[in-house]
Amino acid sequence: MTQTASSTLSDRSRLVRLLTDLSDTHFSSAEYNLAEHLGRLLSVSDSITLSRSLGQLPEILGKQVSLSADAVRDDVLETRKQVMHIIMRSFDAEHEGTGIQAPSVRTGTRAEALETYEPYQRFYSTHQAAMAGEANSLRLRVRAAVSGFSVELHQLAELDRIIGESLSGHSAKLFNVTPKLLQQRFKQLLAAHRLKESDSSNTELHHWLRQGGWLELFYQDMQELLLAELDVRLQPTLGLLEALYEHTSNTTA
Repeated sequence: MTQTASSTLSDRSRLVRLLTDLSDTHFSSAEYNLAEHLGRLLSVSDSITLSRSLGQLPEILGKQVSLSADAVRDDVLETRKQVMHIIMRSFDAEHEGTGIQAPSVRTGTRAEALETYEPYQRFYSTHQAAMAGEANSLRLRVRAAVSGFSVELHQLAELDRIIGESLSGHSAKLFNVTPKLLQQRFKQLLAAHRLKESDSSNTELHHWLRQGGWLELFYQDMQELLLAELDVRLQPTLGLLEALYEHTSNTTA
């Protein structure tokens, strides 16, 4: 599972790079490093709760494991695949099904509104809320499964629960930065478009989403950010999965 850890770090760096490209503000990977911020983000009461929880013997000794490590892995991979599919499909102009759809005239957005940021902010925020729900639900399932394998993994799952609850507000603030920085990119592309094309009449709408069009470029940025953010949101779950595989490999060796 070493590859999983390496790709996770790479995904985090990818999100930081994308955010940096959207603004003049420099974002370091350390800003998304849980270990470097854990001490000052956890309150005294959190630390006491954590100490007590880890010091207690779990009530799972002798408990039968209901899922195999491979089944847990499959759940993680399938959930990630489904969310990625939802993200990518939402930018498909040919898709007319239900669900989240990028703003366009075909989805009922007025032509003049497409040159304002509000529809895109709602679109991105809707994806964020959906991702957060899926990632949290998956994390709960994996945490529950992992905790049944051993005392050590039970303690790790408890640690993940307490840290997750303590840092939920901080994480939300970090992710809320993305739509604000995305607005800068939107204004930049729209200004360049207006400078190049003095006539921004409705007849040009069909050109905006063609390859190289300003809106098509903006959609590419949004999609890449959403996919990078998804993998960052899945990092704690991937950490639990990696610990589970290390445990099972050690016990079968």
